[in-house]
Amino acid sequence: MNHLLLRLLRPKPNYIPRSFSTRTAVPNDTLQRRVARAGDPSASIVRVLEGWLDEGNLVKTKELHSIVKMLRKFSRFSHALQISDWMSEHRVHDISDGDIAIRLDLIAKVNGLREAETFFEKIPIERRRNYHLYGSLLNCYASKKILHKAEQLFHQMRDLGFLIGCLPYNVMLNLYIRCGEYPKLENLLQEMEERNVERDIFTVNTRLHAYSLVSDVEGMEKFLASCESDPELELDWRTYADAANAYIKGGSREKGLEMLRRSEELVNPQKRKHAYEVLMSFYGAAGEKQEVYRLWGLYKEELDGFYNAGYMSVISALFKVGDIEGVERIMEEWESGHALFDVRIPHLLITGYCKKGMMEKAEGVAKMVPGEASTWERLALGYRMAGEMEKAVERWKKAIEVSQRGWRPHKVVMMSCVDYVEGQRDMEGLRKILRLLSERGHVSCDQLLYDVKEAGGLGWKIVDAMGSSQVQD
Repeated sequence: MNHLLLRLLRPKPNYIPRSFSTRTAVPNDTLQRRVARAGDPSASIVRVLEGWLDEGNLVKTKELHSIVKMLRKFSRFSHALQISDWMSEHRVHDISDGDIAIRLDLIAKVNGLREAETFFEKIPIERRRNYHLYGSLLNCYASKKILHKAEQLFHQMRDLGFLIGCLPYNVMLNLYIRCGEYPKLENLLQEMEERNVERDIFTVNTRLHAYSLVSDVEGMEKFLASCESDPELELDWRTYADAANAYIKGGSREKGLEMLRRSEELVNPQKRKHAYEVLMSFYGAAGEKQEVYRLWGLYKEELDGFYNAGYMSVISALFKVGDIEGVERIMEEWESGHALFDVRIPHLLITGYCKKGMMEKAEGVAKMVPGEASTWERLALGYRMAGEMEKAVERWKKAIEVSQRGWRPHKVVMMSCVDYVEGQRDMEGLRKILRLLSERGHVSCDQLLYDVKEAGGLGWKIVDAMGSSQVQD
């Protein structure tokens, strides 16, 4: 059957989800809408699913796949993994290679790379050896910037014949950019030419993005000219947007604005949502507040629906031009109208306020998402930038308290806080931090508690104990 209709017959649970305690029909009520509204990351999403079934409703395999896709899109990875677990436990359908690849990615995001690697190794070798699973693991390493493991796996994929098309090459090109390994990027581009791997528009745009990061305007202009003369390549809006970014970062604002206008001319109806989101950000970087508002007006006028990504883009752009009143006006609009809660938006505000030194406002937004470790880490970083280390340490300890397995602490925040407590010779404070890390399952504190007695360097010892791949740079 293409769509397996599932109706679980089981005893009534001893709970009734508060939101669904009656059988009164709700117009346009669907399981996906209920899941979308359940934004608390610490709450079990399975309760929502089982509450839906207990009311006598049906759920299709296709609908569950759609829900997992939606949750991944909005960075609700823990909830997505819970749905994936539930589907696997109830054998909702035959598991495809694509399902396993998605599950691998979710495990890495929620529980960390070690568990993802363990999951990968437990897959029977005859099932494991396929392009999708190796590609998923490569993406896991790339997303965590684990360069040596990504390179090792990439070589294995080459030996196994899994370097199909330019996609795995693009993953590595993007990783080299993020790690600042520009010579390796050039070598890989050369390999693509030698192996006759056709570059796609993503390859081109990745290369242009690299030029923008190093502000190499001359190199960017030569590369762009070669692409424009290639009859096999059809350049798009993103090509000129990345060229604009290179000009803006290189100080050539007028040329950057010219490229942004050329980019807008190439935006088609199918791509305009993402294009407007990117272009608002770049106009913000160029200090063009009116252009940001112009595109925001087009975004709302031409697109149907309510998109969190658009609100993120306009808020980010307005922070760049220093329009705090505009930021708060847009935020009020989002709060009054959003249907799909997205933790990235309050986090964006917290970061923006912290960069401006507006810690009271940042603290106010933090009350929207108190159960997220990243909320408290952002505040800790803000207080660190403001030189208020005692407050930074307290917020970082709060981050540990609400953290989940697989949490990757921000290295700068962690090192700064641990170094500060060490510098204060607060041995009891250090022990409390280690106990918290141990209680949350991040480190075994026995040896580290002994290390507290030694002078200095505890931050690096914590990094070693957690593993460098489990700490964000």
